[in-house]
Amino acid sequence: MTSSSSVTKENVEKNKGSDSKHLEYYLELQYEITVTPEPEGGYVAEIKSLPGCITQAETKDDIFDNINDAKKLWLETALESGDKIPLPSHMYSDYSGKFMIRMSPDLHKSLADSASEEGASLNKHTVKLIEKSIELWGLQKKYKSNEQRFDQVKKYFMHKTVKQLEENVQEVVETFENLTRNNI
Repeated sequence: MTSSSSVTKENVEKNKGSDSKHLEYYLELQYEITVTPEPEGGYVAEIKSLPGCITQAETKDDIFDNINDAKKLWLETALESGDKIPLPSHMYSDYSGKFMIRMSPDLHKSLADSASEEGASLNKHTVKLIEKSIELWGLQKKYKSNEQRFDQVKKYFMHKTVKQLEENVQEVVETFENLTRNNI
């Protein structure tokens, strides 16, 4: 129940490196929507490519309006915050969503134990841990970037303060020398 899109592969490639993608661009993208009927009635819809983009409605007709509203709000918020907006999963042709990973038997057991404690499959639990790790990595990267900006500002003001102090000291020295000359 999504409208046809004027988004082409060439258009996507053209916009990949753009820092100023507009809301309209993302609204045209065809994100996969998962609709699940609720046991007590109504429906829940989610766009898994946009973490947290989820809504509910009483009818199937309303659920698609609601998820499109939620998508727009999610995208507006992400754009305002400067957050990275993922493309729909079907646009990642180089990534199947599967890969093989090798780990020590101890780590494998620890993962299996923690998945069991969480009541999740090993695969879902591992994906959740990787997602959290990537989220933390992104926050750390953002923090480092802000920290670097802060250091630059601090250096600027420190330099400016030192320069001002040097000028003040020079002025005091000159005043002292003038006083000394006039009294002698």
